[in-house]
Amino acid sequence: MNKQNIVRSSLFILDIQYSTTRCVSFKQPKIFNKKTDKIYSMLFLPENSERKEFGGLRTEGYFKENEIDSPLISVITIVYNGVKYIEQTINSVIGQSYDNVEYIIIDGGSTDGTLDIVRKYEKQIDYWVSEPDKGISDAFNKGISLCSGEIIGIINADDWYEKDSFETIRGNINKANVLYGDMIFWDEKGENNSPVVDHNRLKRNMTLCHPSCFIKKSLYKKYGAYDNKFEYAMDYNLLLNLFLKKCSFYHITSHISHMRYLGMSDEMWKAALAEVKRAKKNNGLSFFNYQFYFFFYFLKQSIRRFFQSIGLSFVVNLYRKITLFLSRINVRISFYFNE
Repeated sequence: MNKQNIVRSSLFILDIQYSTTRCVSFKQPKIFNKKTDKIYSMLFLPENSERKEFGGLRTEGYFKENEIDSPLISVITIVYNGVKYIEQTINSVIGQSYDNVEYIIIDGGSTDGTLDIVRKYEKQIDYWVSEPDKGISDAFNKGISLCSGEIIGIINADDWYEKDSFETIRGNINKANVLYGDMIFWDEKGENNSPVVDHNRLKRNMTLCHPSCFIKKSLYKKYGAYDNKFEYAMDYNLLLNLFLKKCSFYHITSHISHMRYLGMSDEMWKAALAEVKRAKKNNGLSFFNYQFYFFFYFLKQSIRRFFQSIGLSFVVNLYRKITLFLSRINVRISFYFNE
């Protein structure tokens, strides 16, 4: 953003080091909510007797503005007892090369030192709050209601962004209402892979990586946010709904984010699988689609876990590499035929 724009819009540089402090304003933005909105915007969450703490730039009278040539990108991190990795997550947001960034942190009442790290960066965070919530979806929705930006990204406290990700989002912001890029998975051994992403396959499975998705706030207001009935597959339920509503999607062919894969217990992956099935059913997909999916992936996961339990993880890794290769070929062929 050049100096002329800053003067014209009342924006100024608070601290040039950080993406969240290069474009701030004393002007409090006007909040517009319609009766038909599925989620209401606000600058501060309502009073809560269980709230532990809150803070950030907004509480000091600093706000953000959307600019025509520099749209405001809002980012949400939700966390509960995430002391191990949250500092890396925060730095990946405030260290972005893009200038007009808003950062919201929703903490569920952490007791492990997470809040010490959040306080350390509160002069680079627009708004943070620590209070009990009703689950992941509720925390996401709190964050969305607090966002002033045109487009919103969500990054969890185990994950992090590439340094120039927001510049990439800005460069494609007018191409669709849902932008999504590639993501790198990291396991506990430090090995990584980048799954194939394709919104046209959302009827089959969760074929997008949520940390690499940026969704226009107007879609949340029109179609709603995350369903509190979901504990695991709330992102799939939302994205599938947007896809079936014919919202526009655009794939950015570059890595936007990184995710740590920390594993899931038997109970967790079974519950997640059941929720994906429920999301398909809720969104009107056929009985064959959601029932076949459930049995196929249940069998696939059971076989994978069996091989790992008897020390044959290399078989699983080989299978994964082959299917990833075939998926990439299929995507490339589909791309050329659709050109």
